[in-house]
Amino acid sequence: MVKIKPRAYPTYSSSWGKESHASSQKTQAEKPAKPSYPLSVDLKTSKDAIFELLHAHTEKKAYTKDKKMGSVTVLKLDDITAYDISEDEETQLWEIEVDRLIQAFKDTETATTLSAGMVAFPEQTTKGAFDELSALADQLLINLHICRVDNGSVMYDLSQQNHNAVEYTNSFKILRDRQKEEDKPTPISNSNSSQAKYCALLDMATAICCRTAVAAFEDKDWQGQIISSLAKYSAKLKVLAMDSNKFIQRSMGMAGRSEQYKAMLKGVGDTLKHMRDDQTAAWNFQAEKEGKKRFAEDAGSGADDDDGIHIGGGGGGGGGAPFMAFSQHIPFSGRPGDGINMRSSGRMRMGMGMDMGMGNRGMGGMGVMGRTGPWNRFFYNDSGLKELEAFTKQSGVDEDTGYFVRMNIANNWTSSALMHILQELKTNFVRDLPSDCFDICSVVYEAGTVACTVPVLIHQDRGAELSGTNNMNLIQYSYIGFWLASQAAMAFDEAHGTKPTPYSSSSTVTFELQSDEPEKMRNPVEVRLHSFSEALHILIPLLCTTPHFTEILKTSITELRGVLCIDVEEHLLPKAPRFTGFVSLKTPKYKSMNTGFDLQSLTGSVLVEKNRHAALALSYTTQVWDQASASQREYQVQDIKARQTQLAKKASDWEFEETAIRVNCGRYVYTVLGVCTVFAVGGLMLGIFLGTFVQDSSIALQGVDPFGFTSYAWIIAAFIMLVAKSVRVVEWPWRDFLLRRVTCRTLSELRAVTGIGEQDLLTYLITTEYENVLVTKGPFNSIFTRRDAQGFSIDCKPEMRTLLASGIIFVKVLVGKEPALVCLDLRAGSTKGRSSIRHSGSMSSDDIFCRYPPNKGDRVQDVVLNQRQRHWDYMRPNWNRILGIYHDWDRKVR
Repeated sequence: MVKIKPRAYPTYSSSWGKESHASSQKTQAEKPAKPSYPLSVDLKTSKDAIFELLHAHTEKKAYTKDKKMGSVTVLKLDDITAYDISEDEETQLWEIEVDRLIQAFKDTETATTLSAGMVAFPEQTTKGAFDELSALADQLLINLHICRVDNGSVMYDLSQQNHNAVEYTNSFKILRDRQKEEDKPTPISNSNSSQAKYCALLDMATAICCRTAVAAFEDKDWQGQIISSLAKYSAKLKVLAMDSNKFIQRSMGMAGRSEQYKAMLKGVGDTLKHMRDDQTAAWNFQAEKEGKKRFAEDAGSGADDDDGIHIGGGGGGGGGAPFMAFSQHIPFSGRPGDGINMRSSGRMRMGMGMDMGMGNRGMGGMGVMGRTGPWNRFFYNDSGLKELEAFTKQSGVDEDTGYFVRMNIANNWTSSALMHILQELKTNFVRDLPSDCFDICSVVYEAGTVACTVPVLIHQDRGAELSGTNNMNLIQYSYIGFWLASQAAMAFDEAHGTKPTPYSSSSTVTFELQSDEPEKMRNPVEVRLHSFSEALHILIPLLCTTPHFTEILKTSITELRGVLCIDVEEHLLPKAPRFTGFVSLKTPKYKSMNTGFDLQSLTGSVLVEKNRHAALALSYTTQVWDQASASQREYQVQDIKARQTQLAKKASDWEFEETAIRVNCGRYVYTVLGVCTVFAVGGLMLGIFLGTFVQDSSIALQGVDPFGFTSYAWIIAAFIMLVAKSVRVVEWPWRDFLLRRVTCRTLSELRAVTGIGEQDLLTYLITTEYENVLVTKGPFNSIFTRRDAQGFSIDCKPEMRTLLASGIIFVKVLVGKEPALVCLDLRAGSTKGRSSIRHSGSMSSDDIFCRYPPNKGDRVQDVVLNQRQRHWDYMRPNWNRILGIYHDWDRKVR
């Protein structure tokens, strides 16, 4: 094929792309090789297979039933020929994008892969730079909505079951509102610098999306669909940037014609319905006026003609003769809905007055045996309207369902992923903060205990909104985003060396990534960024770690597995290690903000500490922990792990009932029995010895019974047994005692029997609640989901650090002018708990919240969790702002 230079494609993108690639090869020759790709994922698909997917629309054509029109509709998503681009130029643009995306995946050095962005964004991380980023992201979003509208129209015309009406309607309304705006934004094509930045930002976003999606699922069909879809979107978004305002009108015009066509089809359908209703009403009136007598005569004649129709009389009345006269002109094979049982002689048996849904409702009271549709469809001849009706229904589309579904899955993931990233890059919608004042952070930490570890992912976005998940699949899908961000930060740190920072108050990135392998453990690293391009290299991968992004990815992969019938066991999880880590990007203005004594950003919370188990340092207050040195914190963490290991070993033998926990205590029982036996046998031997000694000796012990000592020893043994059975539990039946087990009905009894701290026990019980049948009762069981008046008593107050370690994170919000606490409920097995907290939200019955948190000077310093909302809360159950993560972990909760 002859290569044609596109007359409308932004050639500046290709030029700086080639220069950056050449410079990257030079850099690679000077620097030592980077480590291999962390997930060891191979590119299963090939360039030829991707090109075949790009041109699959040339083989999938749909013809309408109306042969006279000779119209042909081709399924072609992301078509750019409607925007002043020829098909040859379109093909060339696709090939350029495919080559770029494949190279982006194969290149293991992050800074080299996205080096084009280093050229386009050399400025510092100032407010002007972030404002310009917002404008670029807004332009990309508008063009992305154009793509959605175009693709939605194609899907609706050819495969309505795959048409996403919500996304299409939303994008259509956004474009319509933008078209009505008087002050439209200036197209970026007016500035070469803006053009380069637009394309560089798009290249970075699509390259990172490509690496994330391809690494998430090692399957050739998935990888080919994703790369081809990203290549199409990238090419079309660059073409639309030439004149976005003009192309909005063009897209709206094409969508408008489609909407008019749909309205015409609906109008024709309504007309057909009214014609049927009018014909039926006219016939019913005529039958009611003239046909009753004739129908009764014919029904009572009992004529037995093999060529006639047998109709029996009924109480509903009606005109049988008009029906018989009309039916002679409609062949049985040509009647719509013909389901009548025909005998070999041609006779149809019909019943009168049968309850077939339409009888006795003004339709003559007639029912037809064997029919499933209304009987009155026979009473007019609509043969003249059949062609128009068939045209309106478009029932002749020849579509390959699997083809539509596969393309729709890849298209939905691409548009949703890009939409998520661009919306986060655009601006801060919900907080009255400058564009350069934010702290974006993602944390993966291990909640629960050693026996039941619950990985938790929490993300704080640009507007300080929080979201989280404990889904293992989603957390593993986020690993590649963590790895890309940390690799970029390491590359920048090495490149900076000892060079001074040109901007003293520049943004900083703090990161740490740990896995089970000891050699990969490292301390948190803080890197000061020198340019805005470096911030983007951290920011975009960081946005790929959000629960929303990973949920989009998981949903698309699951749908594709169902279509392709892929072995679930072989491809169940991505090849990511078990890890903990955090990445934070913080601007100078956010650092200067003063928060309350009990508030912290996610970056400053105890969750990001090394080993991510710092919340279980129950022996220390938050202030002591903050002031502790690294060695002291390490010692505390090791002590916590030792206690958890001991707890896991003991809890493996516990038996859970609805109202109690049975604990094996063989050592304790044997110890008590041993001591009592020593006293009993010792007392008996003492009595025998003293009696023998008195008889043999010349010493006379007048009035002394030697076996009195035996009685005293036995009394002491009984007292020891009584105390041993009563000091730890209220009731201990002899049967349980002899079976070497004890039944604990309260948390304090369980603590006394096992010797484990109450906060550690609470962490274990909260984490494993979904695995057992334990039902709890008060006074401090509000955090549990199964509660009853006859359950296991939680008689010890949990601390907030204990709830944090269980996967419950307290967030302070503003309800009206008063603060309140709302919880992210990320416990194991939690299905109804809140997984995100936005700046505008409402409290529900399933939420864990504290309507009135304690303040300094209050008599009650505990956090009181509300079981239900008070009556005045129903008038204003919404909060309108997030203040931050509640950091006062020393408080008790009840």
